[in-house]
Amino acid sequence: MSDDHELTLTATGEVRTASVTEADDMTVTQAVVQEVTAEIPIDGDRLCNSDVATTHRQGTAITGRDVADVVCETIDAEPVDVDEWEITLSASLDDWQKVALEAADQKRNGTSRKVTTAIEILISLHEKFTETDRPILAALNIDGTYDHGRRDDLISELDSVGNVLQAKTEEVSADV
Repeated sequence: MSDDHELTLTATGEVRTASVTEADDMTVTQAVVQEVTAEIPIDGDRLCNSDVATTHRQGTAITGRDVADVVCETIDAEPVDVDEWEITLSASLDDWQKVALEAADQKRNGTSRKVTTAIEILISLHEKFTETDRPILAALNIDGTYDHGRRDDLISELDSVGNVLQAKTEEVSADV
């Protein structure tokens, strides 16, 4: 992994393992369904184009099917209901920034295009796979460093996240 900057992808879902036992005139197949949790390190290379992620100008795509397949290949199992797999990404603020810039650097030429792509990567991952505002804060840091002009959009993204979190907190308080 380059420069030791990485995101941690945590995937939780059900898998099916099977074993076959043959004895005399009988074959017994035993299938077991169980929940597994895997942590997968994601550096800029893996985020750019790999078995679990693909980066485009508009951001990064990570599918439950790809993640489940990678996990199941490792443990010789089959995924069960990949749409139900929970996938989250976590990292330090610095790692979010460095990994996004590294992936963008591999996809785009020119500083402005790289910065745009890095910000789009962070926004797309934030929308789907995180429970913190670190990707947006990293995007704000990139925007400020390169004077890219997306500050207001990113601030409004933080505001909308804050409103969602506030609504969730109020919902939980009302249920108590």
